[in-house]
Amino acid sequence: MDGKNMFTFMFGEDNKNSSYYLETVTAALNGETHAVANLTTGKATMKASYKCESGIDIALSKNVTMHTMHVQFQAYQLDQDKFGTAVSCADLSPIIPIVVGSVLAALVLIVIIAYLIGRRRSRSGYEEI
Repeated sequence: MDGKNMFTFMFGEDNKNSSYYLETVTAALNGETHAVANLTTGKATMKASYKCESGIDIALSKNVTMHTMHVQFQAYQLDQDKFGTAVSCADLSPIIPIVVGSVLAALVLIVIIAYLIGRRRSRSGYEEI
């Protein structure tokens, strides 16, 4: 490839949902070419872009992985060289689900303890007034 480094992104189209996705990535680096096909990464509707701040990792071969960060792409219909409305990936930290799960587990534990304490109290019929 004349010593040039080049990346090629090919998009697939889902006619049923009027959307597109990243289907094939080819990387030519230092005279070696690596490619992966049949991806369904970054699905977005037509006239929209796909944006992922945390990035996308694409395994091009057994030993080559392309790490991207701050990714935004749009396959079709750019309006005045500007991206359309961005469909965002799930840029959530893995800490958030852990914290939410822990809080819910603590609440369940508190309810069970309160129930057991409430059942221990002795009840001796009606009280006199």
